Amino acid sequence: MIFSELLNQKSLYLKDFKLYMAIIVKYRDEPWVQLSEGEFEGWQSQQTKPNFPRPMILSFVFIGKDEWLFAGIYAAGECQEIDGCFQYETTLVSYFAEYIGNIG
Repeated sequence: MIFSELLNQKSLYLKDFKLYMAIIVKYRDEPWVQLSEGEFEGWQSQQTKPNFPRPMILSFVFIGKDEWLFAGIYAAGECQEIDGCFQYETTLVSYFAEYIGNIG
């Protein structure tokens, strides 16, 4: 089954998603550490650019060459620019939460 078909079963559509591949050049494992410590949602909500223009975020974190972990599906709420940074209100949604931490 294609991922978009899975989303459609939950009345979710790809056009509503921003694909977020979390990686930091200097500290490549930081997103993974944040996910493993249960702090990813807060970490992800702070951005240096307005990265989440769509209502939903499909998140993966880098763990190694060509390997990514599923980090969840989030609803993107309001965004405030504070001192040149963008602070989003995000909420983890329950869809496919059982797969968080699995390789994608």
